[in-house]
Order: sequence, then structure tokens, then C-alpha cells
Amino acid sequence: MDSAPQQLIEPLDELMAALDSLTAMLDRRPDFGSMLQTVCAHAVQVVPRADVASITLIRDGAPNTVASTDRRAAEFDQEQYRVGDGPCLRAARTGRPQNAGPGSAAKQWPEFAAAAGHHGVTSFLSVPLTVDEEVSGALNLFCFGGDEFEDFEVKLLELYTATVVFGLRSARRYLHQDEPAS
Repeated sequence: MDSAPQQLIEPLDELMAALDSLTAMLDRRPDFGSMLQTVCAHAVQVVPRADVASITLIRDGAPNTVASTDRRAAEFDQEQYRVGDGPCLRAARTGRPQNAGPGSAAKQWPEFAAAAGHHGVTSFLSVPLTVDEEVSGALNLFCFGGDEFEDFEVKLLELYTATVVFGLRSARRYLHQDEPAS
């Protein structure tokens, strides 16, 4: 008996594959940078309409793009850093997902949205990524066509990110365990 609509099965299968891959990474000696890059690649697979992804981390108050699937994603992040606001910075600051399509992005972040629009980006989805008191930021998705992301896509990314946070926390604890005591 198949009760789930078929359009839900494929994204959920992608989510399970991404989570399996993340778990396998944790079984090996984790490299934090490689994990972040893999998280970006998986996010694009998990959320059907996502074209590119990036991760913004904020350390000592300064945002930095630490991983991306495409140089354009890092450029979109840099534009947000330059103007001091945008979906990734807002998600990191508020702890709430930021989902914006062409109209709402232009109203919330006019300068950033105009710059991103010149590159064909129409939709943005950023969810908070809080690893610990030293490492926080956002996982960012960009779409080159269409309106804001669907509620289901937001929930998929939130679910994926919650699991990612658990994995990143575990990896950081493991990596800090090897550091010499001072």
C-alpha cells in the first residue's frame, strides 16, 4: 500500500541518502572543511529547486563563506556581507529560516536582491546553522528561477540542517579532543 504521494518520495530518498553519507563521514576521522563542502552538495540534492548552496559561518562577528557548490553562491554571500544584510545574515542573527522570492527579497533587501537578480537569482532560502558558541551561521540555497521555496522544501532543509548540526557538533568535539591542553 503506497500512501505517500510520489512527489514526496524522491526528496525524502535524497534526504536519507544525504544523512547516510553524513553518518559515514562521521565514522571516519572527520575533516570539518570537507564536511561543510559535502553538506552544501547534499543540500542541493535534498531541496529539489535549489541550484547552488553555500555555508556562511560567523566568527568573532565576521561572516565568511566556508563552503559552496559554485563560486556564484560565494559571490552572493559576499554581496550580503558588503551591504550588511540578506537572507543568510538574517537567518544567522534571528535563528529563523529566511525564505524569499523575487518580490519579498526586493522589499527586505533591495540592494542585495538587485545585485543577485543581475546574476539570475530569484529565490533565497537560508536556515540557521548553530554548531556551538564559537561556530554559527547559515546554510544558504539559491534558485535561478521561480518564486520562493515551497513550505515542504523549507521543512526538508530544516530537517537536514538539524541533523547536520548534530554531526558538526560531534565532529568539533572529536577534533577538539585531539588538541593539546593549554
